Amino acid sequence: MLPIFVAQSGDEAPKFADFRATRGGNMKNAWVDQGETYSRVCAGCHVVGLKVQVTKDADMLTTEFSYLEPGVGCENCHGPGSEHASNPGRAKKIIIPTRLTAKAERETCARCHGLALPTSASPKSALKYPWNDNYKNKLGNGNFVPGVYELADFMPGWKDGNGFTSWDGKHGRHHKQQSYEFEHSVHANNPVEKVTCTSCHSVHSLYQGPTHALSVDSSGNKYDYQGTKFKNNTICLRCHASTGQFSGITKDDVAAINAAYGQNTYLNGSSKPIYDSKTTDPIEQLKINTAMNKVAHEVVKHMNNKAGMGLAVGYTPLDDSRPIGRCQTCHMPKTGMMGGYKSIADPNDKKNRAMIEGDVTSHVGDIIYPSNVYSMYQKIHSNAPQQSAMRRNKMPAFSSVMPNSCSRCHDGARYYMK
Repeated sequence: MLPIFVAQSGDEAPKFADFRATRGGNMKNAWVDQGETYSRVCAGCHVVGLKVQVTKDADMLTTEFSYLEPGVGCENCHGPGSEHASNPGRAKKIIIPTRLTAKAERETCARCHGLALPTSASPKSALKYPWNDNYKNKLGNGNFVPGVYELADFMPGWKDGNGFTSWDGKHGRHHKQQSYEFEHSVHANNPVEKVTCTSCHSVHSLYQGPTHALSVDSSGNKYDYQGTKFKNNTICLRCHASTGQFSGITKDDVAAINAAYGQNTYLNGSSKPIYDSKTTDPIEQLKINTAMNKVAHEVVKHMNNKAGMGLAVGYTPLDDSRPIGRCQTCHMPKTGMMGGYKSIADPNDKKNRAMIEGDVTSHVGDIIYPSNVYSMYQKIHSNAPQQSAMRRNKMPAFSSVMPNSCSRCHDGARYYMK
């Protein structure tokens, strides 16, 4: 494997960049270090059927490394599957994460989306993924098995969050921090529903919502929203409709949006959708359009109440260049960075640049106002020695200021520094 990677996000992307050219800011060619090998850093989340052995001495060299399949496979989430394969049947001899407790289901994803230091329990911190040699003769052979074991027994950093790489103790700064962020969110623990990753994500698709997004109204009616999406807000509104600031939106209105974008919603197990996504009936089409206008009005009203954006701001959640009114835009800004940050030059002084956003979406769910990150700007802006140190390590000053919910669209929400 060459010591380079292609950064597909951030300034000037796509571009080639050195892979771990330095480690800790002062070590050349860190990619050849034993601590940075595929077996020590990556394999736990990128192969199936991993077996690894590390020496017990100070060097902790990898002495055995094997796996059954490359890439993320069924057994990463469903546990060992040999008995299931030899005697197949739905949910037979296999782990179904959605049938676990909410905590255990979230840990299924956290094993790779909540990585922290220290990672491996045994050998201590030798591997940068969950592992425990004390379980090598048990189910999983040292690997964490969801619903069977506690994740903290394989990745100690998960229990107390000491290894969570964050801006402020809550919002992730790097990739693979989504699960830590989610545990800080109101979604993880609330009196209405114990939300899990599969409440909003299809586990077999990167960009889609769950195939069946279920929701129950105050009267006990059960809605089955099929094919919900982030961009049109159906994933969020199917739960938030009829509550709080969205009390003016009904769950039927959300079903209308779903139908407008080609997806059906079913009520109480009925085989007939609330609105037919393929309807040509002008009356039903009018109802769908009326519901869409109502939703747009209520979302814009919410933006005005929370951020003073005005009632004439527009509603364009499907426009990726300016997704105004998309819930994600304000509540899930891209605070983390995997490939690179996106920044912008000061129009009045090209030497100054400001943070726009990273490339990893925050999962806390709150709005990060520009005032929330002002102290980060002040800390760097008034500290010349620290700025010099950052430049020596090729770290631009703007990269020390967390992206906020407004900086993607509004220049006045950006902090420019040299």
